[in-house]
Amino acid sequence: MKTDEEWDKELEGYSIEELERLAVELHDAYHRASFDMKQGHRPSLDSIKGKSELWQVLQERKHRLNDGFRFTLERVACFVKISDLLTECLEKAWAEAKPIMQELDKRIQDQDPFVQDYELELKLHVFVTDPQSDDRGIYGVLQDIISAGSTVLQVPGRCYEEHNTLNELNWNAIDELRHYETELADHYIGHAMHELYSHSMWSLPDIFKITELWAEVIVTRQHFRKI
Repeated sequence: MKTDEEWDKELEGYSIEELERLAVELHDAYHRASFDMKQGHRPSLDSIKGKSELWQVLQERKHRLNDGFRFTLERVACFVKISDLLTECLEKAWAEAKPIMQELDKRIQDQDPFVQDYELELKLHVFVTDPQSDDRGIYGVLQDIISAGSTVLQVPGRCYEEHNTLNELNWNAIDELRHYETELADHYIGHAMHELYSHSMWSLPDIFKITELWAEVIVTRQHFRKI
């Protein structure tokens, strides 16, 4: 078995197309194993990190694509527009979620016969190809492991306040976007774009190919009994 250093060195000789084919093959193999073991559970970004080969392939691809990317005035305008749309989608999801949380909090306070606790999850999905297509290639891999905009809320009041605080910050020069501090200096970049670019395997060229956004509000009402 190759060491991580040997694998990294080998990947340097791969083209972008070869890296993408390899990522799809590794992801499909891992997904099949996950399906068998977990009845269809798709791998998260954190679980992918434990699969060294796939993680390294995606890292190499992202770094290679970003190294060749340069911002122009047109690209800055497009990047800011996508960031604004990501933020808008999540804000709409929060607007949908807030009265649900308030209603469930009241039911718990009133000792509802069923609802003793709940979890509320916001999910933001980004698509480059047809979301209904079975042949999604590298973007199927990236979509399956994306972490942007996904939050499980177990302490609703605190989490809602935390979300607002995060959105008040400008993320235009934080983490990986600090490399473009000059180009983005006069623009607001939201937390959702920060999550997508800095905490997933999406490269800048990938982000510019986004064609569709989906936002979900998922509520799980919980009841517990001891035997």
